[in-house]
Amino acid sequence: MAAIARATERWPEGSVHFEAFQPAILDDAPPEPFTITLRNGTEIPVPADTSAVSAIRAAGVLLMASCENGVCGTCECGFLEGQPIHRDAVLSKDARSHRFMPCVSRATDVLRLDLYSLAEMTSPRQPITTSST
Repeated sequence: MAAIARATERWPEGSVHFEAFQPAILDDAPPEPFTITLRNGTEIPVPADTSAVSAIRAAGVLLMASCENGVCGTCECGFLEGQPIHRDAVLSKDARSHRFMPCVSRATDVLRLDLYSLAEMTSPRQPITTSST
């Protein structure tokens, strides 16, 4: 699959479709801690040995996930600010500019996600809205 990807890398986006059933082989760089910020400003520290999706769930945010290997897309969410380190096999080049896969991806420092806390989602006084990105 890597050879085909290299051979077609100059083709227009979307001309070739790949389906991966295991995570990509990544560099050997050790994971670094980073911070996730929710829409309401809540900060969630993500230790180097913890996935972002695990930290998000531990903070009480409802976020579905399935494979937790970066190949299914179930946990995909938007990001509003920051620099993600994409380690998934799902997002297109275009989607990587505004989407994030917290099961395997990380960030360089602080990443603001387009997610709400559980309290915000269950409050009858606040309407739930999502961004269109």
